[in-house]
Amino acid sequence: MPDLEDGIKRVLISTIGGAILSAYFNNLAKVDSSFEIIAASITVISIFSVIEIIEKSPYWGIGYTVGYVIGIALIGRMMEPWEKDLLRIVLVLTLIQKVFRKLRKFKL
Repeated sequence: MPDLEDGIKRVLISTIGGAILSAYFNNLAKVDSSFEIIAASITVISIFSVIEIIEKSPYWGIGYTVGYVIGIALIGRMMEPWEKDLLRIVLVLTLIQKVFRKLRKFKL
């Protein structure tokens, strides 16, 4: 089962890759307007990836979720502000829900 380290790795890899692509095509769009569509498409893809993360997060383990939140804290400067804030809020709420479920299981 994926754990804390896996969650951090996923954030680092996906964020760095996305930031490089976004910066590359945004700079190309400044030089040649035909690249504006590609730059805008990357933003749309980013929106869909955030939606995918939110949909999958309830199925993650606590360790992986904590790792993902830590990864966002470490490298969040490379994310769009709305993306970072939305993921942080949703994942922290998901984490709180997971902890309460675990505590409820141990109640006598």
